[in-house]
Amino acid sequence: PELPIVDSSLEGGFANDVRGQGVSALLVETLATNARSVAAAARTDTGWLPCTDDTAECVATVAAVVGSRAYRRPLTAEEESALVAFLETHRGTEGLVGASAMMLEALLQAPQFLYLPEIGAVADDAPPGTVALTGPELATRLSYFLWNEPPDATLQAAAEAGELADPGALEMHARRMLEDPRAEATLDRFFGQWLRLDRLEEADLDRDLYPELNNE
Repeated sequence: PELPIVDSSLEGGFANDVRGQGVSALLVETLATNARSVAAAARTDTGWLPCTDDTAECVATVAAVVGSRAYRRPLTAEEESALVAFLETHRGTEGLVGASAMMLEALLQAPQFLYLPEIGAVADDAPPGTVALTGPELATRLSYFLWNEPPDATLQAAAEAGELADPGALEMHARRMLEDPRAEATLDRFFGQWLRLDRLEEADLDRDLYPELNNE
């Protein structure tokens, strides 16, 4: 039988269970509020921008770099053109930094950022009716599995270079990531939710059945 769910924020015992990922009106509102807060901070701290000079070249760089970071993959030509057009429309009144902050606010609410889509690509050796994950998709899956966050620059570069198609290279990056403290934190969360360790202090075992156990 299924164990009762103790924490109302968990579904099936885990915070990332697909059954608990429904999008409510409150969640949409919260995402919008968070995006506005980040954008406001981005106007005063420009360290996240690859350049700030008000030129067409910089506009294109900002669109490509920031967009690909948000989507965790290279942008399509259509996506990049749309972001460049947005920046060009607003930089006249907002300046490049202000326009970039507005773009960031939109990106943080885009489905390409909020979700982890796996569209894949047709591969010659793929079974009929299936597709292979692209390098960026595989990097995203690996990074969220081990770190619960987007790929770092090293993994992203390897993905875009096609290196992750090699099982040996994929294992090398997985081992590198497992040595990072972020992997330990992810494992702690997994076992904490799986074994409900947050309720350990509430355990009331029968002392007749378990005489060797005490509070410590």
